[in-house]
Amino acid sequence: MTENYVDKFISAIQRKVNPEIIEKIDRNELCIKEESKTSKNKKVIIKSMKKGCMAFNIDKHPREVYLFKEETKVSDEIIIYIKENKEIIVFIIEMKSDKISSAFKQIKYGKIYIDFLIGILEEEIGYEFHKEYRGYIFTTKCSEKHPTKIPKKIKATRKLGDIYLKSFPANSNHDFRYLSLPIEY
Repeated sequence: MTENYVDKFISAIQRKVNPEIIEKIDRNELCIKEESKTSKNKKVIIKSMKKGCMAFNIDKHPREVYLFKEETKVSDEIIIYIKENKEIIVFIIEMKSDKISSAFKQIKYGKIYIDFLIGILEEEIGYEFHKEYRGYIFTTKCSEKHPTKIPKKIKATRKLGDIYLKSFPANSNHDFRYLSLPIEY
């Protein structure tokens, strides 16, 4: 009998993770909103979210990460996609109006944060997953347009350690089936 890794991992998330940061995926859609009144990047909608996806809003106030004396800006949103083959794709999402270079440190912090969370959950369920990391920056400064034809792979624009980075247009809808395609650099 095959064990259902997806259900066990999601069950561990529901038992261990503070429900205040778990995002609701409504009718297979996730709406990520920027709370800053000065931001030109107000929201991004990700459609066609798959079974095995969980989203976390890490951009809560106060931005206190346990153990630190001061606020630590981790990232706006983290989506984990747990697959049956014991693989997890981690999407570390930043929304930027202007300078995307400021997102890189937040994406690195997001990876450290999610590694801690996944490590605790792996210990909880007794499995170790293969992990792939993607830093997706939704920005008003993106020159790339939505593809008219869905490619077989996504081409990352750069790599930050083991995190594939890619920018996407802000204030628009995106299809998770495209965002979760295999990625290469």
